[in-house]
Amino acid sequence: DDICKLRFFYTQYLQAVGRAAGFRQAIIAAAVVSFRRFFLKRSFCEYNPLIIAPAALWVASKHKDVSISATTFANQVAHFNRREKIGDQKFTEAQLVAAELDVLRVLEWELDVSQLEQAISYQLESVRLREQLGDACSENIILTAMFCANDMLKTDVVLCYIPNDIAIACICCACKVHNIQMPRQIEVLAATRRCEIDEITDTLAALYHNCRELEGRHLFHLHERLEDLRQWKQHSVNVNACQELCGAMHRSSHPLTLRRTFTV
Repeated sequence: DDICKLRFFYTQYLQAVGRAAGFRQAIIAAAVVSFRRFFLKRSFCEYNPLIIAPAALWVASKHKDVSISATTFANQVAHFNRREKIGDQKFTEAQLVAAELDVLRVLEWELDVSQLEQAISYQLESVRLREQLGDACSENIILTAMFCANDMLKTDVVLCYIPNDIAIACICCACKVHNIQMPRQIEVLAATRRCEIDEITDTLAALYHNCRELEGRHLFHLHERLEDLRQWKQHSVNVNACQELCGAMHRSSHPLTLRRTFTV
């Protein structure tokens, strides 16, 4: 599905911009969820995702009490776009501020996002993982589960399931990767939510299986097709607006008088 591939592409873009700007993973994750929520309600043709993505990052940073000026961040985004040869390479503060208002309006100021990393840490601490498996083995499980959580952000799983279910699914995947028996408490929790856990892990497995189809050149080609469609749609809107204005002027009993103003 091309829409799913575009979501994957723009999520990668958002994550790359966030890392380039030095944001913490918690801010980037919150921005990804807000970005995906935004485009559940609006289309890629209606809003430019390469403008909404930085705006989602800026909104998330302010919600997490991280101070960065609009001018500084806009310059960082413009520099990133020039380096990667993508998007508006003259991205401005005005675009950022306008897009921020769009994000807040569409999301209706609902900015709270549960962090997957916190859910994973809570589950692992509750089963005393380090006491059961030792420091080295526990560290491998934790890191792999966190990597899985980061990859979950590239799917719609984060919009469809509660954080605890995603956390348990990430831990299950990590245990399978390292061929380690899951702690008994995690097994019990996974059994009680078997249907949801299986759907989450299947989604992640499908993402990894389809990685070859998600190579950069193919995704960038989809992005270029979307840009062409957006420009065509914008042109059509402008033409229709012009035709409506001309029709209104023609029907008016008091035609508009155009005057030139000269500066002396």
